[in-house]
Parts: sequence; structure tokens; C-alpha cells
Amino acid sequence: MTGASDTKICTREQLVCVLRSAAELEHLLTCQYLFAGFSLRRTLADFPPGGSEDAKRVVMTRNQRWGFKVMEIARQEMEHLGIVTNLLGSLGERPWFDRPNFPIPRTYLPINAPFVLQRFGRTTLERFLAYERPDYIQVPPEWSAGGPQAGCVPSRECDGIVFADVQQLYDEIDAAFQTLPASELFVGDSRRQVDNSDTPAFGLGVTLMPVTNRDDAAQAIGLILEQGEGIGDFPLTTGDSHFSSFNGVLQELLATESPFEPALPVVDNPLLERHNRCEGVTLITHPEARRTIELFNRSYGVMLAFLSRFFETFLDFWGPASR
Repeated sequence: MTGASDTKICTREQLVCVLRSAAELEHLLTCQYLFAGFSLRRTLADFPPGGSEDAKRVVMTRNQRWGFKVMEIARQEMEHLGIVTNLLGSLGERPWFDRPNFPIPRTYLPINAPFVLQRFGRTTLERFLAYERPDYIQVPPEWSAGGPQAGCVPSRECDGIVFADVQQLYDEIDAAFQTLPASELFVGDSRRQVDNSDTPAFGLGVTLMPVTNRDDAAQAIGLILEQGEGIGDFPLTTGDSHFSSFNGVLQELLATESPFEPALPVVDNPLLERHNRCEGVTLITHPEARRTIELFNRSYGVMLAFLSRFFETFLDFWGPASR
């Protein structure tokens, strides 16, 4: 953990800015993992004509296992977004579900890799490892491949604060919660802290805890680092962390010989309209595909509006008996 004497986050305003960056990070990771997971071939109709049906079924079986892993990690990233939202709520701040459009260069977030929507495969999995690595693991050059170097999105700067990796980002957030005056931190309405400890409606193994003091903040941040980078565990040998899970899937993929790619021939970074001067995008022109994407975008916006309202008025959803 970062010591109080060398912490980078020195004010409440800086902490709010960094927490919003963390929320964008978790949101963007979720989108990439879901995109890759849904690109996997799942039925015989997903394969090109010809070839052995038995070989196709082998790929489908393997994809089912890999897809479950990727989707499980994506769900936990949604959980991490919820935890960061509770951390923001403890400061009296509103939820932050904004994010830039894909693709996003490596200059935007504290990770030496671009953020891009790409189908499941070796390059994609290596980039996921770059995102989820604990800070004592060096990033090989090939892990940072697969997207624009710069140009799409301006760098987010919180008074010039820069982080080397995700672990350092959360270490600094933890240090700020432990060292800044409590009177500046825990000023939010505690009833708005989303807590699933006695709410069976959550399910799916989602863990959200209220943040009302320094110990709560440390526990919440510790859970993010344990699940993602395997901090406090052995990420190269345990199958529980995101880093270890992606590494296991990658090693299986590299050891697999098959005449069929595991993923559909999905285009990179599909867009309806080009934003700024982005590299590596695919403009969608097919009318039916465009209508489908437009419907998805509107539904996605509605979902984010529901999430924002939910976190702002949590106990109102459960009624007076829950107060």
C-alpha cells in the first residue's frame, strides 16, 4: 500500500476525480469482456459450411467453458463498478456511469494498453492480462497490442495525477480514504449505500457492501484487488483472480489445435458514426445492422439511467420495512 507521506491524492476533489476514472475503467473493462464473450461460436450455425461436425462440437464445448469464465469476470467488473459507485456515494457524489466511446488509446487510463472492442482470441486475451496484472508482473510488448496508440480521446488528468497500473490506482484510492479528514469523506447519505447482505433479490454471487467509514472503504477496495489482480493471493497459481483466469484460458487456447477459429469473424470497434479522428474503427453501413445497433444503444442508455436512479435512491426500492 502507498504510505501517507507519498500519496498522490491529497484533496477530496482529487479523490472524486480519480474515483470517476476508476468507474470509467470498470465500465470499459465490462464492455470489452462482454464483447469478446459474445463473439464466441455457440451453435453449429455459427461455423462456415463444410468440415467435420465433430470438430465443430469440440470447439463449441470448449467455447462454453471459456465463455463462462469471461462472462463471470465481466459480472465481477460490474460488481466493481457498483463498489466504486458506493465509494463515490460515501463522499456525497452522484453515480458516474459516463465513459468515452471505443476505441480508446493507451494515453487515457493508467494501463499501458488500448481499450478496444475485439473478438475473442490471443491478442484480446493478452490485452486482458495487461489490464488485470498485479504490479510486480511486467507487461510483455505483445500484451499491449491491438488498438490505437493515441488520437481518439484526450487524457483524463486529475491535477496531473498519473498511475502506473490498476493496482496502484486502487492503492492510492485506499491511501486517500485512510489519510484524508473523515469529515470530508463520509458525508453521503448512508441509506443510499447499496448493500446486498440482506437483500436476496441480488443473487448471482454479487457482493456489494456499504461504505460509511475507513474500514468499509479498505474492505471494498481490497475485494476489487483480490478478485482482479489476485492481491493477497498467488495470481499465477490460483484460479480465482481475473488475471489467473484469463491466463488459464489463454494457455488452453495456445495449446489447442483446431481447423476452426473459436470466435465469429466479428469486426473491430463497430461504430454508427466516426467520432473525432479515431483509428481502427469499422463504420456499419448495413441498414438492418444499423437499426439493431441503434436499438441496442437506446436500451443501453435506458439501463444506465435505471442504474443511476437505483444508486441514488437505493432504499426507496425496498420500502419502509428496509429502513
